[in-house]
Amino acid sequence: LARRAGALLVRFHDKEPLLQGMRREELRTRLMPRADIQLSDLILDRLNERGVLEAKEGLVALKGHQVELSEDEEKILQELEETFRKAGSSPPGLDEIRLSSGKRVSLDQLISLLINRGTLVRLTPQILMHADLVDRAWDTVKETIEKEGSITLADFRDKMETTRKFAIALLEYFDKLKRTRMSGDARVFQGKRES
Repeated sequence: LARRAGALLVRFHDKEPLLQGMRREELRTRLMPRADIQLSDLILDRLNERGVLEAKEGLVALKGHQVELSEDEEKILQELEETFRKAGSSPPGLDEIRLSSGKRVSLDQLISLLINRGTLVRLTPQILMHADLVDRAWDTVKETIEKEGSITLADFRDKMETTRKFAIALLEYFDKLKRTRMSGDARVFQGKRES
């Protein structure tokens, strides 16, 4: 199983050089298609413990695998990051992104790489935002709730100078993280006090 898992991951890394790793579920079903989930998870955990593979945040890679970018890919990655940084609290949709480089690259793979590096945050399946902006948004929510006891969507939208669509995406993201929750028509901290 270790050899088969290694061979599957080698082929995956060759085919998808910009991705950090294969989804755990995909490796599990390719490695042991008929095994039940508990058994296949146990085997993947053992392979991880023995250093055959590395599992991180739902992805599995060969031990020591690092994404290596060409000079062109690195430039495009920086351009992509800057696009999201400049967009602030009104980021572009993936179909709106226009890269200046004429090189053919996989935008999806570069986006995944930026998400895995923590540069971009996926708020919803369609909305990505630069992590610095998400941190700033959280600071705004936290400070407002600490001062006023709650924050409304309209107040948050105005403070962030964004549209309702992006304000909702951010607030619902904080709800998913269990930092905040709805109370009437406003948000309050999920627990007694959030740090």
